[in-house]
Amino acid sequence: RTLAPGGGGDPLAAGSDVDPALREIFGFGEPIEPPPAEEDGAHLRRRGVTLVQRTITDAERGRLRRWVPGPADLDAYLPLVQAVLEEAGARALAKTPIDPRFELVYGWLVPAAAWKESCWRQFVSRGGRPVVLRSSAGALGILQINARVWRGFYDVGALEKDLIYNARAGAEILLHYLADFVIPADEHGVGGSLDAAARATYSAYNGGPRALRRWRKADAPAALRRIDEAFWRDYQAVKRDGMPERGTCWGG
Repeated sequence: RTLAPGGGGDPLAAGSDVDPALREIFGFGEPIEPPPAEEDGAHLRRRGVTLVQRTITDAERGRLRRWVPGPADLDAYLPLVQAVLEEAGARALAKTPIDPRFELVYGWLVPAAAWKESCWRQFVSRGGRPVVLRSSAGALGILQINARVWRGFYDVGALEKDLIYNARAGAEILLHYLADFVIPADEHGVGGSLDAAARATYSAYNGGPRALRRWRKADAPAALRRIDEAFWRDYQAVKRDGMPERGTCWGG
């Protein structure tokens, strides 16, 4: 009120609408739009290479907006979500290019982080109905995005209801941490490999930018070390096989 005495309303009020100016200030660019049912991402290309190999059908997009997978669904569900995560990473890279040395690392990072955060689930069953996977801290969906932390950057309703939108938002945040914090800090140099950048990025994603060195700190709390080691296991599986190990989430 001192700075703008003529302004009306609560000067400290903060809504949940996406703020394009806020996104621009932090280098996120144009807001992510919730994907329409007919959208086709298979055309995404960079330097002449097709980035998205698997086109998602309208029916699959519709099903992903309510699908609570069970063990019998995994042969259909997991490859579909893998395609969604591949597309999400490709879109983020197309908008925010990085040093080409890190592109493969980032491509493995996105599905590994999503597996660690949610076992690739957007929804769980409550009373026989699908509800968004929500942590005690308010993190939502497949990439467990905290709606309070990222208020103004993303549409909270879409984060809850749409796996594809949530995946794109999470891929964008992961790329932000990798490009703006981890690579400039030379975590790959300190860690001795490009894969160290993925480990640092996940630590930052899980604990905030100040946690990017957590993965290599011997004195980190045991619970946090277990989180980082579990991510590293999932990342190595994605790098080796293209898919995390089912048994770490689904048993068998």
